[in-house]
Amino acid sequence: MEKKKTFHQKFIRGVIAFAAIFFILLGGLTYFSARIDSLLYPTVTASFSNTGTLQKQSAYEGYNTLVPSSSIHGDEVYYLVKNSQGNYIVTSQPVVILDTNGVQTEIQRLDVGILTICHSNKDIKVGDQVLVKADTI
Repeated sequence: MEKKKTFHQKFIRGVIAFAAIFFILLGGLTYFSARIDSLLYPTVTASFSNTGTLQKQSAYEGYNTLVPSSSIHGDEVYYLVKNSQGNYIVTSQPVVILDTNGVQTEIQRLDVGILTICHSNKDIKVGDQVLVKADTI
């Protein structure tokens, strides 16, 4: 004849099963935490700035900087910097707009090779951490 399990034995088995499931779930969340965290950030496309002018005979002296027109917001350009942890942070800098053709905007000299933000899937502001699409850099 089979022995009937007592309430105490059933309770102990239930606690052990709950603890095992809990630690497996905790381990999975810990393992995927960076991936889950990055899904919460806005995704942006970025482009490097270039040196040049829109017109061959520019009225402005020296070479200026060309950035995508979509990275200009009012009189500021939004661009990205890497922090000490390797994450991209949104920053802005006031600029003087010299000329535009709708696609590119010529601004007064700015550091060449900065990552300017072309498009974002969410509203962003200065200081936000973002995820950059690698295939557009």
